[in-house]
Amino acid sequence: MEIRKILLLCCVLATATFSHAATADVPTIDFGTIYYCPDGSGAQTVAMSDTGTATTKGSGGGITKQEGGAAGQTQIHKGWFEFLSSSTFYTKKAETRTKNACGGSVTLSNTTTENGNETATAGIDIFSGTYFNVGADLTVNSFNSATPCTVTDTVSGILSFKVGSGSTTTALNLTYTATIVPVAKVAHHDGSSLNFGTFCRSSSQQTLTLSPNGTVTSSSVRCPVSADISADEFDVVGVSGFQYNIEMDSSTTLTNGSNTLTVSNLTPSCTQCTLSSTHDTVTVGGTITVPGSSPSGEYIGHYELSITY
Repeated sequence: MEIRKILLLCCVLATATFSHAATADVPTIDFGTIYYCPDGSGAQTVAMSDTGTATTKGSGGGITKQEGGAAGQTQIHKGWFEFLSSSTFYTKKAETRTKNACGGSVTLSNTTTENGNETATAGIDIFSGTYFNVGADLTVNSFNSATPCTVTDTVSGILSFKVGSGSTTTALNLTYTATIVPVAKVAHHDGSSLNFGTFCRSSSQQTLTLSPNGTVTSSSVRCPVSADISADEFDVVGVSGFQYNIEMDSSTTLTNGSNTLTVSNLTPSCTQCTLSSTHDTVTVGGTITVPGSSPSGEYIGHYELSITY
């Protein structure tokens, strides 16, 4: 009697491992880190191939750069009686899915499998199961977050698989993720300059200080300056609420042939700044020093300004 009990127990444990239907892991496509500026000079879409190569495409969008990421991969686990059957993996390239996220929206499209196709088939693989890769495109339609934001979504109706020659397919979800990072761009405003105007020669040293808003705050100029005096202007483009820092030269030298003048205390309108909208203006003022009896003429120079965040 004891021997029969042991044999029966062994039989029950063995039959509990049998499986009769195939299953598959949900693939996740990682679109990596997407850098975004809403100035319309970048790409629209990140394309992740089924081999894991990411490229940007399209024009007129806000994607300035993309880094990292990986294609999705699913493993089809065959049932006990399906090991000698082939596996087929399907995607629907024409299907699109849009998700509202990060103050804007993204659209998933163009899902593909091996070599950019909609269908891939693998033969018998008894020991390790069957693997299929999946790629797709992610279009950033808009993005209004002032801080990095991660988009994650799980969609259905795009993927399916089949084991064997039957006509029955099983639906499979697809997950994707992307981290979108806001960036800003700065450019010199066309036609603007830090202009100290025109004033008379003097035997004594002259100085003039111009604030970033274009107002003369102090002057020892011998005769009135001309009306063309102005602060300099830079255009900054980014997501509203984005915070950035201004870094720039503190002084520069103006030249007229071999003659020079010094501009010091170069000062921006803000150093730790926040975009109040998608387009802001940063202005710059400074102080010019003209030694006594400096030669007449037009003195020209340049300086550098950049933003960090």
